[in-house]
Amino acid sequence: MSFTHHTRDDQHLASIQAMRAVAALMIVVGHALAFFALELPGWLGGGLIHTFAYAGVDIFFVISGIVV
Repeated sequence: MSFTHHTRDDQHLASIQAMRAVAALMIVVGHALAFFALELPGWLGGGLIHTFAYAGVDIFFVISGIVV
C-alpha cells in the first residue's frame, strides 16, 4: 500500500491544467459551430462564439507558456 502526499504545487498544477482544459473546450466548441455552420439566433449569432473561441486560443497559449 502506498500513500501519496499531495503538495500545494500539485494542487496548483491541477488547477492550471483545468484552466487549459476549459480553454481547449472553448476552441473545440468554436470549431464545431463553424464546421456545422450553425446559425445562432440573437446576440449569439453576431460572432460572439467565434470571439469566445479566439479567446480560448489566447488563454491556452498563455497558460501553456507559464507552465513551460
